[in-house]
Amino acid sequence: MVNQYAIAIIVTFIVLCAPLGAALAACFEPDPAQAEGEYKPHPVPGDVCADGTIYAGLSPDTGTAMYTTAMDMPERGQWSDIVKEVGASSSRQGTKNVQAVKDRLFSKQSYHRLKANAIYVCDNVYMHGHGDWYLPAEAELNVLFNNRYKIKNFNYTGEFPDGLYWSSTEESPLSAFAKNFNIGYRINLDKENFVSYRCVRKDASY
Repeated sequence: MVNQYAIAIIVTFIVLCAPLGAALAACFEPDPAQAEGEYKPHPVPGDVCADGTIYAGLSPDTGTAMYTTAMDMPERGQWSDIVKEVGASSSRQGTKNVQAVKDRLFSKQSYHRLKANAIYVCDNVYMHGHGDWYLPAEAELNVLFNNRYKIKNFNYTGEFPDGLYWSSTEESPLSAFAKNFNIGYRINLDKENFVSYRCVRKDASY
């Protein structure tokens, strides 16, 4: 069932980006200092990779390349519909937050409820040939925000719930951190709200 999200994202991406043609060939530019035919990574936020992912910037956690998708996930999601603090407190490590949620929350929810959970969807979706996506922590979400005009296709309206994006960083048993992508406000939002989100992944090989 979760694969429907992957299909929707990939189809939407192809429709939007097909006119770009050769621009999708690679994320990186050749380095003149390298031998002919060799490439050294020089990604710029907003670059579209050959696999269809978008280079978002450097991870504030590891300093490695971080990637996202060309569009938000097709349906808005909740952080959780259970009032419970699960220890997803990292502001920089989204993967650590996801593990905390998986250990303390997922076992208590049915699939029907989990399919609306933004953390669960990112953790289980397979997109662009990768299955290691996750909901970004607050500092990682800030990277998307700072490069939002280069990455493109974010909701900037700022009219609730439009313009709000989930992070995986928990604030309390009732709330988690979200960000307003119109004006940049950090918001402690009730976990049961349905707002937009984008999954990210890191790849040290780039």
